[in-house]
Amino acid sequence: MVSVFLFKEVSGITQKLTQKQQRFVDEYIISGNATQSYKAAGSIPSTDIRKEMADMAKVHQCGEIRCHRIIPFDQRYCNVHAKLHAHDAYHNVSHKQRLESYKIYNREHRDQTANAFYHSKEWQRVRAYVVNRDMYASGVSGITLTDHDLIVDHVVPRRLCKDPLDTDNLWCLSRREHLAKTKMEKHIADKPNGDNVLKHLNRQKWSVYIDRQLTREKHRDGR
Repeated sequence: MVSVFLFKEVSGITQKLTQKQQRFVDEYIISGNATQSYKAAGSIPSTDIRKEMADMAKVHQCGEIRCHRIIPFDQRYCNVHAKLHAHDAYHNVSHKQRLESYKIYNREHRDQTANAFYHSKEWQRVRAYVVNRDMYASGVSGITLTDHDLIVDHVVPRRLCKDPLDTDNLWCLSRREHLAKTKMEKHIADKPNGDNVLKHLNRQKWSVYIDRQLTREKHRDGR
């Protein structure tokens, strides 16, 4: 197992986790069970300490491309890059407003066949499986995504794949990554033999293409 090296902030001083704490985090990331993880680490914790350690495991990397700072789960960016994204239109919109915009999109813009599919019980079950399988991690950046920023995407577009519920063809993307991929899919589909190209693009290739696209957008925006 590859250890996830984390750091704990204590009185303003950053300290590396002890070996026992690291064992707890490694186990907790896999099982999601704090008590089981603490036993595996060789301790039986009190309720308060167990909660503290469980909270410590809820971390991920900064959402900025190529930044590997470890930050709390409920933060999108580290303190350095949060300032750069303070004026992002997406982040200045409330969660309630985002949900309303999604509803309008589903009702007025999305193909109704697709809309029915994405609201089916079968899709909801498969989606939940993929989210848990990938542990909320983006297939491109590897960062942990929040519920409202996570989209389970078809690697080969749903309209072109044989089985839209095939979990091998599904991965997790952030909304920003999904938007970039969708734009590229439309661009490719409009070219001669475009659909055939889309059928043969795998996760590895898409990861490279999406990363390059987001990097170009970042430089274009002057960030």
